[in-house]
Amino acid sequence: MSRYKSWITRDGRKIPINRMTNSHLVNTIHYIERIARKYSQQLLFSAYRAINTMNGEMAIESIENDIMHIEECVDDTELLPAKLSNIYNDMYRLAVERNLL
Repeated sequence: MSRYKSWITRDGRKIPINRMTNSHLVNTIHYIERIARKYSQQLLFSAYRAINTMNGEMAIESIENDIMHIEECVDDTELLPAKLSNIYNDMYRLAVERNLL
């Protein structure tokens, strides 16, 4: 597992992911997946808004490439910031090891 081994709970406690109960682990994975879906939707919305304000062929092409990348992502979690993506990947691997997913 990577160096991102702990999850900070809603009430501020820091717990190692390998000490999370099965239900807590799965619920947290689903929570991060919901965040990822919202994040990718916000990125697309921002990109489409930006393209309408751009002047210049290179600027528009750059935004269009960003939009294509976002739309082509199979898994929204690919778009998460690195720290959250790393802990998600660690949690997902742990859940698979526990035969939860």
